[in-house]
Amino acid sequence: MNKSLFRSWAVILLVGAAFCIDGVVCGLDTASVVTKTYTLQKTVYLTPEKNDSLYLDLQYAYPTAISAHDSVLQSIQTQIKTELFGEAFADMRPDHALSAYAALNHTQYIQNNQPLADEWGDKEHGSAFCEELIIRAEPVGVANGILSYAEDIYSYTGGAHGMSICLVKNYSLATGQSVHEEDLFIDDYFEPLCGMLVEALIHQTENADTERELRKLGYSVEDIVPNDNFFVSEEGITYVYMPYEIAPYALGRTDIFLPWSVLNSILK
Repeated sequence: MNKSLFRSWAVILLVGAAFCIDGVVCGLDTASVVTKTYTLQKTVYLTPEKNDSLYLDLQYAYPTAISAHDSVLQSIQTQIKTELFGEAFADMRPDHALSAYAALNHTQYIQNNQPLADEWGDKEHGSAFCEELIIRAEPVGVANGILSYAEDIYSYTGGAHGMSICLVKNYSLATGQSVHEEDLFIDDYFEPLCGMLVEALIHQTENADTERELRKLGYSVEDIVPNDNFFVSEEGITYVYMPYEIAPYALGRTDIFLPWSVLNSILK
């Protein structure tokens, strides 16, 4: 690692160290989850002139206690750090993992942009080298022995607009293992669930009483399928679809809610 890249890591680890905020208790079931929130904000400049920068705004709620065995908590903690930051950070303390992840993004920003910035020199380039990464991650539901944990990510790396995504992971509070669709539903769940999702979207969308009207609004009905990106609540399951996944970017993120009562016929 060259000296400039080493300094990049050192500065963000020291100046941008994560701050801990007392967590909150999340409990929608007989189970409860206590979290502590870690945050980091940092602006990294590409050049001494400070015309180009990477803005980092990172925050995640880290489970510190759950109403389950310690091994379950440790398994969930490790998986959350792996999903958020990568396997290399899984065994780090939660504050160190956040700082190291920020330092990695800092380093990659310099590596990816410095050569072209040097080549362009004093040429006008607008905001070509300005980037943003904003992350909010926290538990979003606890029900039926399942913890849902969502990571909302906004990234901008140039162009007309940034991109927002929401990734949800579900964990068993009994085993600490990941929970997926096939763990909840019977073997032949896919086609019936597709129909339920379309019907639910029609029901919750204004000015749409049929599939045809959904299409007119811009939805691609054939793409409304189970995507394993869902969170649980006492009332039911909510599927989350990103921009472009089932509709144009202008329609943004789409959430489709299905009550447990509607899902009864395909639940295990």
